[in-house]
Amino acid sequence: MSKSIAKSPTQEINLGNDFFLLHFENDSNQTQHFERDIDSSFIQLHFCIKGDSKFHFNNGTYIFDVLDKHSILLYNPQQKLPINLEIHPKTSLVSLLISIEKFHSLFSKEASYIPFLSADNANKKYYDDTIIKPTVLVVLQQIIHSDVNSAIKDLYIKGKIYELLS
Repeated sequence: MSKSIAKSPTQEINLGNDFFLLHFENDSNQTQHFERDIDSSFIQLHFCIKGDSKFHFNNGTYIFDVLDKHSILLYNPQQKLPINLEIHPKTSLVSLLISIEKFHSLFSKEASYIPFLSADNANKKYYDDTIIKPTVLVVLQQIIHSDVNSAIKDLYIKGKIYELLS
């Protein structure tokens, strides 16, 4: 994964070589942009806590809206899905980028319950758009508003992400 070329206030937490949390906060009245290369081995989970945003793919020929209090899951093992994000004004978005290997290792016993990890879907692209459940929204708020000692912040965030994924 390459370094971001961000034009927006972005917080990034590296939770391992194949595990990242990004928090985008656009409090301005103007649309902001964020770009980042992502290889095809990563699952992308994007949670729009407030506002809305757009993901542009294939040089802008395909646009995926992420609406207020919605999340999207993107995985395509057949091609790269670089992040080309348009963050609209007054928007808060949390993104989790995790390699399929890391994700699968977290849920190896439960893989049969996760649709895109089934043997039939192993090499297929998978996209999902859902409304964020209130319990998930609480965990997301805890992640972005955590006020814990910096020495244990990464551990706290990682625990909250495991809670989010479960």
